[in-house]
Amino acid sequence: MHKDNSTSARSMYFAILAVIFFLQIPLSSGAQPGYLIRCKDLAVRLSGNGEIVGIQIGKNGVEKKMTALSSVEGCSQQGKTRVRKNKNGGLEFSGTLTSDSLSGGDENSCVVTEKFFPTRNSIRWVMEIRGQGKPWSAAINTGFNYPANKQTRFWTTWGAPPFDSASADPSLREKLRPVAGGSIDSVFIGPGNNQWTDPLQEIPFPDTAFYYGLPYFTYEHPRTFICPFQGNLISIPLCSILETAENEGLSFALSPEDDIVDLVMHTRQNGAVLFSRLFNRISKDHPFSFSLDIIAHEADWRAGLGWVAARYPGYFLPVNKDAYQLGGTGAYSSFFEISDRDQLNQMDFKTNWQASFDFPYMGMFLPPVDRTTRWKRFGDGTISLKEMNDYAHRMKTAGFHVLNYFNVTEFGTRIQYPAPAYTTSQTADWKDCNSFLYKEFSGALLHTPLKMQVKEGGKTQPGGPLYTWEGAIVTDCGDTAYRSFLLNQARRHVRDIPDADGICIDRIDWLRFFNEQEDDGSTWFDGKPVRSLIHSFKQLMDSLGPIMHHANKNIFLNNHDKRIDIGNQTDGIFDEFSYAGAPLNLSAFLCVYKPAIGWTDSAATVKNEGPDNFFQKYLYMGVFPMCPYPANDHSILPDSLIDSWYRDYGPLLKLLYGRTWVLKPHVIAVDNDLAKVNAFETPGGYAIPVVYGKAEQVRVRIDEGKLNRKGQAAAEYTVWQPGKSKAIPVSPIRKGKLVYLDVPLVRGCAVVSVRR
Repeated sequence: MHKDNSTSARSMYFAILAVIFFLQIPLSSGAQPGYLIRCKDLAVRLSGNGEIVGIQIGKNGVEKKMTALSSVEGCSQQGKTRVRKNKNGGLEFSGTLTSDSLSGGDENSCVVTEKFFPTRNSIRWVMEIRGQGKPWSAAINTGFNYPANKQTRFWTTWGAPPFDSASADPSLREKLRPVAGGSIDSVFIGPGNNQWTDPLQEIPFPDTAFYYGLPYFTYEHPRTFICPFQGNLISIPLCSILETAENEGLSFALSPEDDIVDLVMHTRQNGAVLFSRLFNRISKDHPFSFSLDIIAHEADWRAGLGWVAARYPGYFLPVNKDAYQLGGTGAYSSFFEISDRDQLNQMDFKTNWQASFDFPYMGMFLPPVDRTTRWKRFGDGTISLKEMNDYAHRMKTAGFHVLNYFNVTEFGTRIQYPAPAYTTSQTADWKDCNSFLYKEFSGALLHTPLKMQVKEGGKTQPGGPLYTWEGAIVTDCGDTAYRSFLLNQARRHVRDIPDADGICIDRIDWLRFFNEQEDDGSTWFDGKPVRSLIHSFKQLMDSLGPIMHHANKNIFLNNHDKRIDIGNQTDGIFDEFSYAGAPLNLSAFLCVYKPAIGWTDSAATVKNEGPDNFFQKYLYMGVFPMCPYPANDHSILPDSLIDSWYRDYGPLLKLLYGRTWVLKPHVIAVDNDLAKVNAFETPGGYAIPVVYGKAEQVRVRIDEGKLNRKGQAAAEYTVWQPGKSKAIPVSPIRKGKLVYLDVPLVRGCAVVSVRR
């Protein structure tokens, strides 16, 4: 049982595998199928114990023997299952579960109630848990065993699709080959994981563990300074099963509204999937619930993702609708001049995330001074609030946008620990970060756990602060005083830098950690109450979001931790790691309806990958790369050759302005798989990137009835090619609602512009 969260990750992995194997055991004679719940195109059969024992897709489909159940790891039920029918056509099953490995009466037990009921287009499955006795924790599992065969395909919102290249058919191997070369076996985890692999390709069921956002924290492997480079990450807790021959699909979608502290999704080649939720506190004082929906649809990954985006629009749509204006190539620069405006426009430049050197030290982004008082920047020179706004105004006048730097998990420069003696008697001085920290919000300092493995001789030591960039320390934005300090800075940003477009929040990789000196009332780690920094961040954002959005400002996120549930107050992503394959894919899925800007670390990356390989993956995923810009910090600088490539692809990137993904099944395809293709809706119509083509001309098939909202025919189709200054008209061939376009490619690429 995963009772004590100090259990090693390896032990927990095998415990979860045991649950998956359990799902394959035939039902006992006492668990006879007795109930049927039906919604449009889907029916689920339940046993008398509340286990799913069969599923039927379509009104006339054949019922499949799929088993599914939820469990509290290491627990077994005491007594009989109580069943109740509800007026909404649903059913409730409840019972008492007790730990198998621990004694103590009701100290390690809970009452679990599972509810199944039909919605308009899904069957919802809700699991409610109320503890009895003392608080404790165990993995909360929901697993199913689907009768997969060799033709069954699997898809999720992964960093990269894993698969067994030795047994994969040649067609699949070709579709998943890294576009910039490299070994096909090295793209998932390991030294080759910076290669981009197509994430829109479904695969046979894999034997894999997928982590939600980032791998969860353990003392043995804390993974400080982790970057989201591995392929076995998912950004949305969703999986889809596709039967192409029957055009049948089935998706399981967990709710982003749930209190998920950490989550792992395990899959097996035989069709078993297990969602395991970690570190939730089981307590009589804090009942909680988890929910998922089972959705039937056509055999296309777009359908499952589209259902989730429509069901939870607050997590997918920008709060500020003007955020789309920031969608274009970007920069991370402290350069205060506007150089060669015409070239920037040719490169589709839109947004500078103003590099983080205006502050005197990390966390003090807007010192408490009047608008004209200058302070010493962390970088060279001095600056004032007025000068910061003057720069934003110049950029706005030129048609560009500015996001100011913000950080809610790090504070200070060269922080001392323990607190210097002088800070105990002195009033807080904002110019002295040690004085300000220890006087104003010392409770925000996140202490390194005593059990955590740290590097010998390093500045970070057990019991002390977690040190980060330039001697700053990691902070917990759940601390009341620190949260108030951050929110006050947001209010001053609104007041004193009105011409800036908002903020971009950096370094949320620290959200994996726990504050062991505090208690959020719902998290349990290493056998004790703690505060999850995920909870701290969500609480902060619930207040920060309205402050910025009421002033028509944007919140972008540099999302090291790639989770959909932390983004409901954000308007877009500025991803520091998209030059690697997995981060680009994970952020793109989070931004199907939001603008996304991706990082370009150097000119060498573009040269080594090749301009066509580099740009075409961004077009395909609907993400805008950073462009060469003066004084870009640890990112791409101007280079005559690179600049020319950006000018070649700039007109194509411009076609993606304001784009949102078209998530309707079978809306678009390329005959004979001679290229990759995606479809985006834009303010004036649609943009269809055709990339990595293997012929000079390919035939694109469009379901015009699905592409256009009202099913009307498009007014005009034109083709834009890299390096060409003018578009080429193309004549559609119509066969009913299907449209066929013969698209000429240059360098394997074109973007079809569809005007309504």
